[in-house]
Amino acid sequence: MTGTSRAFAAQPPLNWAAEAAQPLLNWAAEAAQPLLNWAADDGARVAALEKDGTRLQGEHVVLYVPKSLPRADADALAARLDRGVAGLWQRVGVHDWQAVKPGRITYYLSDDTFVAHASGRSAVFVPMARVTDGRAPFLHEATHELLASTRTDPAGSTVRRPLWLTEGLPDYIARITAADVGMTETGPFGTPTVEGADAVCAERARTADGATMLPFVGADERPAVLFTTDRARFAPTFYACSFSFVASLASEAGLAQLVDLFSVAPAETRARLDRLGGRTLDEHRQAWLRRLALAAVQAPDDDAQVYHAATTALRLEAPAGGRRYAVQDPAFDPTPLWTDPATGAIQPSVDPRRLMTGARPETIEAFFDAVRRPRALPRHLEALGPWRLVAARDLPDRSRPAAWAPFADARGLAGSVVRVSAIGYDRARTQALVAVSQTCGPLCASGCLVLLDRRDGGWVVATAALIVEA
Repeated sequence: MTGTSRAFAAQPPLNWAAEAAQPLLNWAAEAAQPLLNWAADDGARVAALEKDGTRLQGEHVVLYVPKSLPRADADALAARLDRGVAGLWQRVGVHDWQAVKPGRITYYLSDDTFVAHASGRSAVFVPMARVTDGRAPFLHEATHELLASTRTDPAGSTVRRPLWLTEGLPDYIARITAADVGMTETGPFGTPTVEGADAVCAERARTADGATMLPFVGADERPAVLFTTDRARFAPTFYACSFSFVASLASEAGLAQLVDLFSVAPAETRARLDRLGGRTLDEHRQAWLRRLALAAVQAPDDDAQVYHAATTALRLEAPAGGRRYAVQDPAFDPTPLWTDPATGAIQPSVDPRRLMTGARPETIEAFFDAVRRPRALPRHLEALGPWRLVAARDLPDRSRPAAWAPFADARGLAGSVVRVSAIGYDRARTQALVAVSQTCGPLCASGCLVLLDRRDGGWVVATAALIVEA
């Protein structure tokens, strides 16, 4: 092993998807789609490439590639990356808060399937599939290394820098650096230039999936769905719009001020953002939305109103002391609640088609289709009631009081964790069907199907059917 790889392999790989949430009960193992951990095999990738790959070294990079990449192509790529990383250091600068000090960035290009990622240890991992299709985020991932900060909050804090910032800024720096050194970096999400990012964002944000991502750009919350196997549906909009918004901030406040955000602990980031260019972050965001003609594009209001109304079926007490109920984000897939695990068939006693006799057939079919494609929850649900969206991966096991109590106390959460499914609407959007559940302890849980009607511009519960109780 080289010195670089030995230092890397001696440490556990970073889990860029964060820890998966613990299941609350067997019937509620519903964290939407499986959480991704694309760094789990980094040690094996390093070992395989050091044993069987080709190593090239420049002034600013070390490059490991599989033997399948012709040597001439590898040499050309190493030279290109050497120029690119040198350009990144010039753009970002050298600062006392950087975890990665000036030196070579090591690239590991592996044949297996994973999401390209940085490590915070001068090492970057990129799948060969991205190299082959010309969409490898070489400079984006190296920028993550240069922005890795030693400024952290106290142990136990769950505050993180906004994801739109930590992903949008590397895209922005990568693109302007690529232009500096005569490279092109399209990236996995098709945004090769600063000038073109606005148009890409605006087009994608007007789609149904894209609209659910837009509220997270400029917000503190992170869309949990990006760390699941549904990532491919939502990431193109989130990344393009984060890039576009950061470019807008850079045009007004300058790159240096954005880089300087990493010189403070995550908890201090928002206060710094609210002073950029003499305007608050919300003022910057509203101006950006108006410029892209996206001010009216948000996650559908119907969803937030339906969820808020449907939770009344759970008969939750009003939380005391200003606390809020945790609502798991993204939506969960309730299909296991009515499916026989042995046969895969719907159990007649909890068949939604039998229980929801007042539901129109099109509403039932829309519901069955929607729940198999869980989506991020509308952030403005929090404005309608005592709700706080919490990423599934962050939630401790509610059935273990010792784990739940400190987590809830630190965040002002009430005793129950609420889950909601995706919503099925009839074609006229006058009827909606949704599954909701709540867990309040080791042997305290309930779940039901809720049918709602639109009346007088709002949503009201027409009927609810209990499908599980403990």
